[in-house]
Parts: sequence; C-alpha cells; structure tokens
Amino acid sequence: MDANWVKVYASGSRELCHSLSVVLESCDIPVIALDKKDSFYLFGEVELWVPREFSIPALQRINESLS
Repeated sequence: MDANWVKVYASGSRELCHSLSVVLESCDIPVIALDKKDSFYLFGEVELWVPREFSIPALQRINESLS
C-alpha cells in the first residue's frame, strides 16, 4: 500500500468492514478495503485504509459507528 495511505481499522468480519466503509464513503472519505481473509480456512482480517489526511476524521466516524 502507498505510504500516503494508513490503516484505520481491521476486523475478522467482512460485514462489519463493509458497513464501516459505507459510513466512511457517505462522509466523502476515500476508503479501500483490503481483504486478507483466507477463503478456505476463514482466518485473517479485512483492513480499511484511508489517505493519511483523512485518518483523523475516519477514526472519529468509525468510533462513532461502533459506539
């Protein structure tokens, strides 16, 4: 991943990461979901990455959504 992007969240739940990425996109925050979950053994995580300049607002939105 480019050095200008930072990981703001990771979870084993694809559904949760998808929901959070929808929240971020609705706030005009660019987001990339990087699925590192193994499809056969079902271990690993899905990571959400945003451009560095959006990291603080993204973390705030994620925390609000998880509260």
